[in-house]
Amino acid sequence: MDDELGTLKHQEVLYDDNFNEIGKIIIFDRGISLKYKDYSIKVPFNFIAGITKNHDVGLGKVNINLSIYDRLSNRYDLNMNVSDIVYYTLKRRWEDFKDE
Repeated sequence: MDDELGTLKHQEVLYDDNFNEIGKIIIFDRGISLKYKDYSIKVPFNFIAGITKNHDVGLGKVNINLSIYDRLSNRYDLNMNVSDIVYYTLKRRWEDFKDE
């Protein structure tokens, strides 16, 4: 449980194409916490500018582009492989919150 983002819904370790660990994504009721390479971002869903699926990677993984703003209005365009569960959960929750 996070006071600002709500109840934990899902978390997953992120890997690059060579299966080296590059970060972690945690999905809450009202936002995400993302550690990706040198970035550490914790924001509500309405700070996400877009989520785009590029292609299937195999083994239940998809390659996505995640465009996100931090609290200082810096934009990050991140490319990562996540499980299809994470992609669909992020997409659904983002669509529910993006207009708030």
